Amino acid sequence: MEIIKVEKGCLTILTGKTDMGKSTITVYECGENLRAGEKVIFFSYEYCQSIIYKKLVSHFAITWSELMNLNIVDASNLNLQTLVSYVKAKRGNVDIVYVDYLDILKKTSFKEAKDEAENLAQIREICTVLADLARELNIPVTTDMSTSTGKLPGLSKMDGVDLVTEGILTLTKTLEYLESGETEQNAAKVLMD
Repeated sequence: MEIIKVEKGCLTILTGKTDMGKSTITVYECGENLRAGEKVIFFSYEYCQSIIYKKLVSHFAITWSELMNLNIVDASNLNLQTLVSYVKAKRGNVDIVYVDYLDILKKTSFKEAKDEAENLAQIREICTVLADLARELNIPVTTDMSTSTGKLPGLSKMDGVDLVTEGILTLTKTLEYLESGETEQNAAKVLMD
């Protein structure tokens, strides 16, 4: 079952508050692609390889033979340019890339932002580079990021980047719905507001 809609040559961004399950969904989607025989690179900025392997095998029933198509990179100190170089070196031997997650990639690639405008410029730079990588190699690239302030719109545009925020699986809105106690009949109204 596909949760995140990805397309070749596109960057997909899954957003939501901390501890909403973004990484778990990303690992699940990784497993679905492995099950389909895809060659996957998974850059993990947060979890060690053994945790990802454990989730794939015990929670999502990925077989050891399917895991042979998985390349997990401990990216805890990896910056954006090194990530891009690594993926380009695998050209022709990678079908999809996951970056878990953008917030930590930003910390390894830039100095701490002085203000919100600089923070957004850094995020825009990362998104642009990852989108360019997806287009150049004609592969899907998926990343996730935490939302810390404000409400992000269902669909946003950045120059050079197709950015979907909370539009594929609306984790924050889903939580708001569950916490509201609304009935299923009102779900669409709550999720669309």
